[in-house]
Amino acid sequence: MVEKDGMVYLRVATTINFWNRVTIMAENQVDEESSTQNEIVVLGTESGTGNVLEKLSSVRLGKPDERFTAVRFLDDIAYAVTFLQRDPFYTVDLSDPTNISILGKLDITGFSQYLHPIENGKILAVGQETDDRGTTIGMQISLFDASDPTELTLLDRLVLLNKENGWTSSGASWEPKAFRFFT
Repeated sequence: MVEKDGMVYLRVATTINFWNRVTIMAENQVDEESSTQNEIVVLGTESGTGNVLEKLSSVRLGKPDERFTAVRFLDDIAYAVTFLQRDPFYTVDLSDPTNISILGKLDITGFSQYLHPIENGKILAVGQETDDRGTTIGMQISLFDASDPTELTLLDRLVLLNKENGWTSSGASWEPKAFRFFT
């Protein structure tokens, strides 16, 4: 939640899963291609009024059947990851709550499950590495340069491959308190 210019804003990231592949969208369009819909939404109300939150703006992210695996809101930027076979890493401009928009996108293998801001516009990510078909092959720790949110860059990545009949993961993938970063 953010309070700015006499307004209170609530920013929400959501994945809607549909049981059947034919869905009716808010604009009465039929989407036969996806069983999911990912959206970042900004809700708002006047500060101190106690009024109901109203939807001010939203943006849809991801390709058909992808779902959010990680989202982090920092100041006026949202960092979001969707996944099915590859990891689109998005930056979303939240500076105008009535007109949010996608700033940048980076398409790489694997997917992030935890995003952590570190110094100089860098984002440290923990998640799973996959092959090009989306099969998990190990854990990954990635370092992204997001200092220019329109030009995301993967700076480095450490991959810990799964052993035969094994699984490699980190508790930070599902519990943020399992992650600690020291400078």
